[in-house]
Amino acid sequence: MLQFLTDGDYDVEKGEYFTANGQKRYYFCSDNLRSEQFHGLTPPDLIDIAMLHDLHYDGTLQEGVMFHLIGALSQYGKIGVVCIGSSAEKAKEYYNKAVEVLQLETIHQLYTH
Repeated sequence: MLQFLTDGDYDVEKGEYFTANGQKRYYFCSDNLRSEQFHGLTPPDLIDIAMLHDLHYDGTLQEGVMFHLIGALSQYGKIGVVCIGSSAEKAKEYYNKAVEVLQLETIHQLYTH
């Protein structure tokens, strides 16, 4: 996903990933972000939540959050997320924000419906 989004390359000797324009990028991800709270959340709900909270991948900056495996969200309460940042800390921040927002939004939906 990192390579697809940034069109970069992994430097095996340095153990670092570089975008096509030579900037370093780091990622933090999970293919198994799950919660009972996420059951019933639809892909359109996820898109609304992501847009409302600015959780998206910015192709210009080549940083941000990309969700995947969204077909498992409603039925299994499971989603994938790849967070790309200009530092390892930034990538982890994106991940933590995505988890926090999803948890808060699903709790909010429980109490408003």
